[in-house]
Amino acid sequence: MLLGNMWRSLYGRARRDGEKNVRRNSLYERVVFILVGLVLLIGAGLVARAAFWPTITYTVAVRIDADTASVWDMMSDPKQRVRWQRGLVDIIPLIEGDLMLGARNLVLFQAGEQRYEIEEEVVEYRPEQALHLVHTSDAFVAIIQYEMTGNNNSENNDGHSSTVTLRVQHSWHGFRQRVVAPFYYFQEKNYAQGVLQRLKELSQKQ
Repeated sequence: MLLGNMWRSLYGRARRDGEKNVRRNSLYERVVFILVGLVLLIGAGLVARAAFWPTITYTVAVRIDADTASVWDMMSDPKQRVRWQRGLVDIIPLIEGDLMLGARNLVLFQAGEQRYEIEEEVVEYRPEQALHLVHTSDAFVAIIQYEMTGNNNSENNDGHSSTVTLRVQHSWHGFRQRVVAPFYYFQEKNYAQGVLQRLKELSQKQ
């Protein structure tokens, strides 16, 4: 009798423990299944994006309390661009002459210990209005558009101010670069905003 009760007690406890383990394992399997599904879904989305939308675009703008002529000189002069465009080391003309429509340059950038070259072409040049550039390398093509508008409602600088808008369209050649491109979106946009902020600081000091 006593042995029977002990056996039933041990058997019941083992059964309950077994049921708990089954429920615990089932919950674990569900969590793993959901996580794997999310990873596959994100991966499929990135691959689809790389295949059908190989370009990322963004727009940033800044208002500068300086007249358009001063801002344009700071923005378009290659020697001045090195001052406000972070990472830009040098601009080497590939065609002799002043900056104008059709001008081509070799642009040198420094990122940490790595230095790389980009070919630059001026595809639109309207003084104090627009400067559009195309940057080309083995890895990507970028269309960079600077647009300027003058304002007459600023309280500073005798009522003159300028708004500079920067639009960028960035396309990668390699499929792998296209897949990871969304992860660099905010980094690139923050870089562009920082570049315009530096342009603002230098323009307002003139």
